[in-house]
Amino acid sequence: MFAERQTGKPPSRLDIADLDAPLIGAFLTQLETSRGNSVRTRNARLAAIHSLFRYAALRHPEDAAVIAGYWRSRPSASTRP
Repeated sequence: MFAERQTGKPPSRLDIADLDAPLIGAFLTQLETSRGNSVRTRNARLAAIHSLFRYAALRHPEDAAVIAGYWRSRPSASTRP
């Protein structure tokens, strides 16, 4: 798993704070470059990540500062053909 290689933590140990904008941006780039996914697939994953953070903001107010930091520096959708 990408996040495990980047953070050194297994998925079961990842915290919201581990899922920052640089990590997510690197994941999205890796989808296109290493895995050969299309821009459409990349943007679908990004939409799912945005949904996760919206859900987390409502359910885990203790992580509000981390989530707010994500929204300030979040990756944007790719418009490449």
